Amino acid sequence: MTSTRAIREYEQDNNIERCRIVALTGLASASARLEALNSGVDHFMTKPLNFRALGALLKREDERRNAVAELQELKNNEQQENDKVCKSTESRVDKAGPHQEIAMTQSSSENELKSSPQDATIEMKGEAAEEAKDLDHGR
Repeated sequence: MTSTRAIREYEQDNNIERCRIVALTGLASASARLEALNSGVDHFMTKPLNFRALGALLKREDERRNAVAELQELKNNEQQENDKVCKSTESRVDKAGPHQEIAMTQSSSENELKSSPQDATIEMKGEAAEEAKDLDHGR
């Protein structure tokens, strides 16, 4: 169990992917299983080794890892799409000027942000609003 702890520490210190560790022991007690799992092993098997059981265990683990990888890929793709929308919105807001705020509306048919005069309103805020009032009153 010392080697398992050392492996887990090395993985964490070097920020590398966790490898799969299956403990194989002649001790079938609950305390031996608990000690192994607490040391960082992924699975616990007792001797004599049952190759079919080991194969099934590894297959289940591979299927689980593949499912996790697919979910992560979907999450990454969704995040990339969200980032594109945010950058597009930021670009349109930047074009409005530093003291203006644009109210954006979303087109349900095209599912994209609009910022044309008929689809957005410009509202003056803060210093810009004060400057506009001063100009209107000839100050």
